[in-house]
Amino acid sequence: MLVVFATADGVPALFALAAEDGARPGDEPAMDRTRALGWLELDDRPASWLGDDRAADAVLDRAVSAVCAEMLGAADVVLAMTVQYAKDRVQFGRPIGGFQAVKHRCADMLVDVEGMRSAAYYAAWAVGAGDPEASAAASAAKVWCSDAARRVMASGLQVHGGIGFTWEHDLHLFLKRSQLDQVTFGDAAHHRERIARTLRARAEAGLPVL
Repeated sequence: MLVVFATADGVPALFALAAEDGARPGDEPAMDRTRALGWLELDDRPASWLGDDRAADAVLDRAVSAVCAEMLGAADVVLAMTVQYAKDRVQFGRPIGGFQAVKHRCADMLVDVEGMRSAAYYAAWAVGAGDPEASAAASAAKVWCSDAARRVMASGLQVHGGIGFTWEHDLHLFLKRSQLDQVTFGDAAHHRERIARTLRARAEAGLPVL
């Protein structure tokens, strides 16, 4: 069974389609080879209506929260790997973690990871508790986690140097998964616009936006 987003009379909605004989998406080239990607032809297929735009938003909020949690996990691991490498890698007779530039990069990574943790945890709580702020919390988490994950992965590569670019090192696995997660279920720009639409509706209704 496939659950898909589509529009009905110009309004987002949620639909279910029965997969034909266990049909699965065909393989498509992708950086992250650990996750199946591909396309399915869904034209002229009967579908069951599951819900309106509110149902679509509820499913999107849950999916976005899960993706944020995955980005957080990847960033947390990369931070730990990077700090350990900075302690082990010796250059000019001392561990590179002793150099100020490396210390600052690792400190910035920690700030980003902890910010991701707060945003992702709050979004997960809001969605799980059915809080009215769930959509705004999920989109805010997607914005922060997408941007922060990109910075963390870039700093991890910089500190690891040449070895971080090799297939033999595990860093590229987290980098590629993170890059895919950053655009899954809407990138940061999409969710900034989603937050703006939510705040505009509140402002027009005379409600507080904060």
